[in-house]
Amino acid sequence: MGLFSFFSKKETALQVKVKDIIWMHNEGKKQGCLQLLLQQPNTSLIAWFPETQQQWQAFMQQQHLPNTVLLARGLNTLQLAGKQVMMLEHYPLPEKETMFFQSLNQQEVVVLSAMDEPLFTAFGGDRIIALMQKLGMKEDEPIEHAMITNSLKNAQRKLEEKLKGGIEQSATSMQDWFSKNIG
Repeated sequence: MGLFSFFSKKETALQVKVKDIIWMHNEGKKQGCLQLLLQQPNTSLIAWFPETQQQWQAFMQQQHLPNTVLLARGLNTLQLAGKQVMMLEHYPLPEKETMFFQSLNQQEVVVLSAMDEPLFTAFGGDRIIALMQKLGMKEDEPIEHAMITNSLKNAQRKLEEKLKGGIEQSATSMQDWFSKNIG
């Protein structure tokens, strides 16, 4: 071991690739999710908040799809064996999200989002929707780009800095989380 390797940072955690797929509105997200599930039926859907879980489970039942929406909190990773993982939202704080993704034992995690969700509206999602519409994008047309994933990580770090007193309050929905933790 050379002197420089002694002082180098050690990679201790497995890096999970995050693939963000984002629509203008939640309705486009739902339709896009349906298309993805038809292409990849062996997919587990995971929500961060109980309200999201309930809403999406009801949507899956309306569509007569067998997919069960799991809640991230208390998830047994054995339930995911041999399945593709699709998150139905981002968690507002990056560290908690990263730790969870690493616990999944997946190489890639797909995260579905919409610009009208609280995480995006807190950082000007409405302006991005207007820009997307000016560019002629359709409601059901998603965007995917590493630049978006990086921007999301930066937004999450800003939220972490704004967290009242550094102590997170639990919440039942993302909107509830923002109300309790950011104000």
